[in-house]
Amino acid sequence: MAAESPWSRRAATAPGSSRATCPVPSAQPWTPCSGPISSALCPVSSCAGTGPPTLKRCWQKPLDRPTRPAIVKRCPRFSNSSRSRYPRRHSIQSNASPHGRRASLASDRYPPPDSSSTVSTADGAHLQQPATEGPLMVLLIADPELGDDDVTERRRARRATWPYVLRRLAMAPLILLGVSLAMFIMVDLSPNDPVTARLGMLADAEARRQFAAEHGLDDPLPLRFWHFLVDLVHLDLGDAIVRSEPVSTLIGQALPVTVELIGLSLLISLPVAALLGTAAAWKEGRATDRVISTLAAFAQATPGFWAGLVFIQVFAVSLGVLPSGGYVPLSMGFTAWLTSMIGPALVLAMGFAAALTRIVRASMADELAKDYVRTTIGAGVSWPVALGQSVFRNALLAPLTVVGIFVGAMMSVAILVEVVFNLPGLGTLLVTGINQGDLAVVRGAALVGATAFVTVNLVVDLLYLVLAPQSAEAGTS
Repeated sequence: MAAESPWSRRAATAPGSSRATCPVPSAQPWTPCSGPISSALCPVSSCAGTGPPTLKRCWQKPLDRPTRPAIVKRCPRFSNSSRSRYPRRHSIQSNASPHGRRASLASDRYPPPDSSSTVSTADGAHLQQPATEGPLMVLLIADPELGDDDVTERRRARRATWPYVLRRLAMAPLILLGVSLAMFIMVDLSPNDPVTARLGMLADAEARRQFAAEHGLDDPLPLRFWHFLVDLVHLDLGDAIVRSEPVSTLIGQALPVTVELIGLSLLISLPVAALLGTAAAWKEGRATDRVISTLAAFAQATPGFWAGLVFIQVFAVSLGVLPSGGYVPLSMGFTAWLTSMIGPALVLAMGFAAALTRIVRASMADELAKDYVRTTIGAGVSWPVALGQSVFRNALLAPLTVVGIFVGAMMSVAILVEVVFNLPGLGTLLVTGINQGDLAVVRGAALVGATAFVTVNLVVDLLYLVLAPQSAEAGTS
């Protein structure tokens, strides 16, 4: 008679006793587990007692049949910065049948023991049944040592943030000083003569000499630049030569129009670029991706002034739904202001949204192809939650780095858009100053534009530090 398999027999419990008696097989087709009982990679329970399951470090194979080993892997979701906020061990239990169910995330610290899967011999050695049926336990181990290293790395990154911020703040005035010097030299070398622009071609030599002496136009270039810096410290940009008004007053009237134009363009272009870029990355290689990429390339290659002329011809002349130009202040009503600004804002946002769409599409496609995204979705997390928790944040780092550069490009394109739509903004003031030879207006408008560009890039760098603090350590080193 063939020997009965120990695994087919149940542990018998004596009446009135709470301890189970484990059968000892006549022949030993199993290998006893060796090593001390300590922190476990696989759970086993001893049938010799009624206490909590003991945990063994080994997963033993039988001598007569293959066994399914425990799969130990590291879960990216519970690594790096999220490791300290989640339990040290998590388990994912999936059905091992051919028609397996979706894996479900279990929050228990240890998986439940299976009392029928282990046997204790007389000498205390634990024997384990090969896992041939039932659920497969996949243990996702988060190493405590890696968590400590991660905390140390995050603290080091935070300590390196402030030196990086202070260095960027200290570099901003130096950048503005260099821009002011280059701008002052280029304006001074222009063929426009401010004396002729103010007095006309028929003015005599004595009047021209007196006007130049009063405005310091006959001083050497270094001395004039020094006077310009001294006045700039006192927030004095000088007086306009042609209009005889303070330059700061003219800039104060024109700057809000340009800020409103660029701000409205950003409100239009940023959501459109994020939506279209994400849709193209989600449908990568399909018809949706090809259509969005083609339209983005066409819009990016379209000149701003030509797009403005086409917009005026279609919506103002042919359809008559929007005005062809002009500006209505916001104080006169939001609807009237929006009607006068929506056309220039759409034209200005078209090229910026197209370029940013292509960047978002490439960044999102790379992020969606990473392993941690597939692991998160395989753990049963829905796509909206996965995208909102980590994918969007990681994918938007690359587009954020170019937003500051794009804002500077928008300021240059805004000059042409303001001229085409007849908006009294900073670009129109700059073009008027160049045409009239008013060097003070040109210097003031160019300096304000450069200051805005440096400020926007500084803000973008600070936002990047919030999303990726480790970049400060790299920048400092």
